[in-house]
Amino acid sequence: NPVIGVFEISTRHEILEELDNPPIIMHIAQKESMKYLYEHIFRSVQKHLSDSAANDFTFLVDFFHARTHELFNEIYSKTLTLCLEHVEHYLASTMDAIAILILIRINQHLRTVMQRRCCPCLDPYLDRLDMLLWPRLKIILDKNITSLKTSAPNKLGPLEFHVHFVTQRYAHFSSAVALLHREGAQFGGMTDSNFLNQVQSLRQHVLAVLTKLSALHSNEKARTIFLINNYYYVNVVFIEKNIQTQDRELFDTLLDEQKSLFVELELKESFERLIKFVPFMESEMEEKGKYTGTLVCCCIPFRLCCVGTDSLC
Repeated sequence: NPVIGVFEISTRHEILEELDNPPIIMHIAQKESMKYLYEHIFRSVQKHLSDSAANDFTFLVDFFHARTHELFNEIYSKTLTLCLEHVEHYLASTMDAIAILILIRINQHLRTVMQRRCCPCLDPYLDRLDMLLWPRLKIILDKNITSLKTSAPNKLGPLEFHVHFVTQRYAHFSSAVALLHREGAQFGGMTDSNFLNQVQSLRQHVLAVLTKLSALHSNEKARTIFLINNYYYVNVVFIEKNIQTQDRELFDTLLDEQKSLFVELELKESFERLIKFVPFMESEMEEKGKYTGTLVCCCIPFRLCCVGTDSLC
């Protein structure tokens, strides 16, 4: 979807179910003209690297009785440097936050695998990858937050009731974060608290933008319809992905509030005098001590009937 772009996860998270699969065979991929997203190439390279490093490290310990990583580092230093440079080059040119989140998940899995194999030889390399991935993710989120802060509502497309592209992008990105958090629960979920704070900040600024956009509509009813459509869209995206998060609960609450307001506005449009009459009569009757219950008014052709709740109209 060109409107949603890199904010949509689609089926990209399915790679997390294939982390232990065999790596891509390069000559076969070239022969069949196969194309892969960067996270698939990254997973394949890391799979090759972890398997080779674990085997070689075990051999060095058994054959040379190596007590340090010096010999391993001497053998693998150029390879590890090349891998880091390749990742760094990719990160410098991407704004794909979802891809970076997936790379973080792959890196976490690789760390778990190496710990299970009792091979600490790649720990510095994995730490370096984290030091590349997390800061870049922060930069991307900061840029998105800044764009929301500085955006002028009247320059964000035509004024209409349809779901705004800002809402579409946020809904898919937020659901992607929640989905990856759920898929990566065995690795501790989103381990960087700063990242979660940034996601919350992003949500607040999206809500602020929607409020500003709704204010461009000429009347309260139009503003309410606009907000209902946008809040409902976010909920639908979460429901489709079967995700229950604070985001979904918040937008549920906001949607209910706007629905109630819309009902009030609709009733006020057609029955304004009746709505004002009911509380007035209740207060009058209570002051006179003649009635302490609830007043019910119903419309019958050619007459208005106001009675207590224990009577029939």
